[in-house]
Amino acid sequence: MDPELAKQSLREEQAKFDQVIFAYAKYAEKDTPAMSGDKVVIKSDNPLLDGELAKLNLDAQKKEFWDIEAGVKVPLRTGGTVTLSAPLENRQSLGKFASDQYRSALRFSFSQPLLRNAGQQVNEASIRVAELDRDSVQLKTRLQTIRIVATVDKAYWELYEAWAALDVRKNQFEYASQNLEMVKRRVQEGLTAAVEVNRAQIGVADRMEALIVAETNLKLAQRQLQFLLNDLPDDQEKQSPWVPTTVSQPGQV
Repeated sequence: MDPELAKQSLREEQAKFDQVIFAYAKYAEKDTPAMSGDKVVIKSDNPLLDGELAKLNLDAQKKEFWDIEAGVKVPLRTGGTVTLSAPLENRQSLGKFASDQYRSALRFSFSQPLLRNAGQQVNEASIRVAELDRDSVQLKTRLQTIRIVATVDKAYWELYEAWAALDVRKNQFEYASQNLEMVKRRVQEGLTAAVEVNRAQIGVADRMEALIVAETNLKLAQRQLQFLLNDLPDDQEKQSPWVPTTVSQPGQV
């Protein structure tokens, strides 16, 4: 997992306890047509009305309802929730008996589970798991980085060694070639047997073979370092040689 993804996962778990600001609004309309009501008997202290039969009719009315509430909700690490809100209600009736009512308040509520999902240890368990995952990813990334650096460092010094070996093989080839010329002159002067020329030629051939092997090892070491650094050229034939500039120190780790 990428370290940034691990950090994001931890932040998502910690966000469970972030404050939440909420708001909602509700609107409704209700139209009631005129309706014929029930017949009732009037009971009154007035002798003119007492015992009279009357019929109740419902007039047509239009009612509007507004409900608005805004507040903040705070999740607690113990599993509970604290909510603070301010509701506002409006009830309006239009008709012969019109009315317009408003009601507002400040509402506070607190809830806390007592059994399931109760307690700070339970609710913070996912955060602790995410923290352990983050630490594990960071350690793995650091270890992988150390491995890559160590591999590149090893490839660099192998290239350094290949250059040193190539210099040695070049010197050996030059010495063998000079020895061959010297043996030829000594044979011409009669100071050395002719068979020594063959031996000198064999020595030159051996040094030539060692020189070719050293050049091949140098190309392989350079290509390995370029591969690790993701710097492989498109054309291997036209690439310039990489020459190490850091000199190895005795006792250097």
